[in-house]
Amino acid sequence: NGTVTFHAVARDAEGRETVIGSRTVTLNNATANLPFGTIDVPGSGATASGVLTISGWAAAPRPSRITRVQVVYDGQIIGTALYGLARPDVASALGGASGPVDAAASGFRFRIDTADFAKGLHTIAVVAFDSGGQVAGIGSRFFVVN
Repeated sequence: NGTVTFHAVARDAEGRETVIGSRTVTLNNATANLPFGTIDVPGSGATASGVLTISGWAAAPRPSRITRVQVVYDGQIIGTALYGLARPDVASALGGASGPVDAAASGFRFRIDTADFAKGLHTIAVVAFDSGGQVAGIGSRFFVVN
C-alpha cells in the first residue's frame, strides 16, 4: 500500500538512458483482490450443436462474495448464469470452510440453444462480479457451432 512512482526509461545500443515518462500511483491492496475462477465446459475448440451447457466456478476473496456471473457470446452479454451450485472440489482446493475464499457453492451453469446462432466459430466469455464492486473476466473459449 502507498504511493509509488514508475519511470519509463529508453536505452540505446550504446547504453545511454533517458527517462521518457513517469507516473505516480497510489496502491491499495484492499481493492486489488479480484473475483476469479474458470470455465470447465465447453473446452476450447469444442464442437457444439443443440443445447450447450456452459459451466465452471467463480469465487471472491473474503469478505466479498460473488453477486453475479454473466455470459458473453461473441462480445455481447447474453445472460446471467445460475450461480451457487455445489463445488466441493473447489472448496477443498481453496482451504475449505475456513479458507480465504467461500467456494463451497461457487459453481455456475448457463444453457444456450446453438440453433439460435450461426454455424461456425464463436467465442464464449464469463465475467464475475463481487459484493466489493470488483469485476473480472474469468475465462473465454473458442468453439464451433455445428
